[in-house]
Amino acid sequence: MSTKEYHLARRRGRALRAGLIAVAAAAVLGGGLAVANAGSSGAGGSGTGQGAAGEGAAGMGEAGAAEQGAIAAAQALASAGLEGANDFECVASPAIPEDAEDPEPVILVHDTFRDGASNFAALAPEIAGAGLCVFALDYGENGTAPLADSATQLQTFVAGVLEATGASKVDLVGHGQGGLLPRVLVGPLGLAEQVDDIVAIAPATRGTDTPLEDPNFAECAACADLAPDSEFLTQLNANGDVVPGPAYTVPWSIADDVITPPDSQTLKGGEPEQVNNERMEFACLGRLDFDHALDQELAVADIVLSAVQREGPSDPGLAFRPARC
Repeated sequence: MSTKEYHLARRRGRALRAGLIAVAAAAVLGGGLAVANAGSSGAGGSGTGQGAAGEGAAGMGEAGAAEQGAIAAAQALASAGLEGANDFECVASPAIPEDAEDPEPVILVHDTFRDGASNFAALAPEIAGAGLCVFALDYGENGTAPLADSATQLQTFVAGVLEATGASKVDLVGHGQGGLLPRVLVGPLGLAEQVDDIVAIAPATRGTDTPLEDPNFAECAACADLAPDSEFLTQLNANGDVVPGPAYTVPWSIADDVITPPDSQTLKGGEPEQVNNERMEFACLGRLDFDHALDQELAVADIVLSAVQREGPSDPGLAFRPARC
């Protein structure tokens, strides 16, 4: 058996384990057994062992159908034409030992007026080249839909990626609006246990004073949500910027002219082992020519890889500096 076949077998085993246990238990113990893992129960003690096992098998079939439905829903949202991304049969082979045998899949979340292919043409191959499984979605009509709707689509995509990979958590890497939406997922939507790392590249943490507009998009509900005083952001930030569990890394630049004021991108709260606001001018020892296109910077790719390949956020100490400043 090849390494890939081995990991695929492990993945399928995790997905079916509960159903198999239910079938075995029902067959051994006979009718009337309530099998919580299969989501079914015996027929008031009147069933036979074979009948209970059959119900367990039916439950397993339903679970398999639900799993395939979640994966199909994610595939429908997957970005097209992005090198290295959206192989729903991907098996990670990380070069960094700290990721052990089951590193989290990385999901890329694009900015307003963008899609996955245009936003992450530089970053996706970098992450895939490190042996990690990379996924990207196109959400919210190029990020112009209401942020609440886009967050729901991200939730759907995460569910499908988890089903496809057998992982228990994902890493979320977003740019601009895409750096904000993961906080909706782990905060109001209550999915912090499904997220290991959030890397927010120049995120719209507190919105922006700069009017967001694009001649290709006549309507932009997201732009109203990203106004600093919007009801959406007021509610999102009311309870603080971070929640227990995920690690947060924020590459940002003081020269940003889209998310303004630039320091509004940073996250407040959390301990250093959970949050690292990585100002690129400091990370790259005085380089001053960064702009809002941080998604294209290889130095940012280095920081992203640092974050998703270690425990906690990217290393804020002098031990780590982006190699490609």
